[in-house]
Amino acid sequence: MWSMHTAISAIGLLSDRGYGKQLHLTVVGNGHPAYERELHRMVEMHDLQRMVTLTGRVPPTRMPAVFAQHDVLLFPSIYREPLARTMQEAMLSGLLVVGTTTGGSGEMLVDGATGLTFPAGDVQQLTSQLTRVTREPELVPTLAQRGQTAMLAHFTLDRFTDDIDAYLAEVVGRA
Repeated sequence: MWSMHTAISAIGLLSDRGYGKQLHLTVVGNGHPAYERELHRMVEMHDLQRMVTLTGRVPPTRMPAVFAQHDVLLFPSIYREPLARTMQEAMLSGLLVVGTTTGGSGEMLVDGATGLTFPAGDVQQLTSQLTRVTREPELVPTLAQRGQTAMLAHFTLDRFTDDIDAYLAEVVGRA
């Protein structure tokens, strides 16, 4: 489900509070044309052209380079995604993730342990978390490292295949 309006609204609030020179939001990807127009309208309405860049679709092969240019991934999903691959890739790339814990992302993202969280659609809480990141810059590398370590320890191909093997053995045992 589309949710980048939450991030743009939070950036607008932060700009109003004087954080305009410290933050830049890059929105990667595309969606329904009407929603994209609404995002552009929001950027213009809040005068965020210097703080927000909407790139459109970026090929998956370019995403490591995009991640390398940033310190934080905002993941404002309101959709219960079973597997938040973008979040996983960002954490493995060493980015701090500030996001929602809808769907499978709640297994990876633990507030204050592997990243920072906020309730889906809650602009005020997202704004608070981004303010925290700005005021406590030491959180960025600390939580990013913890997130990366957790991904490497718990979300590996070996673990997934072991879990599938165990599940199939359980099903066969019941039959």
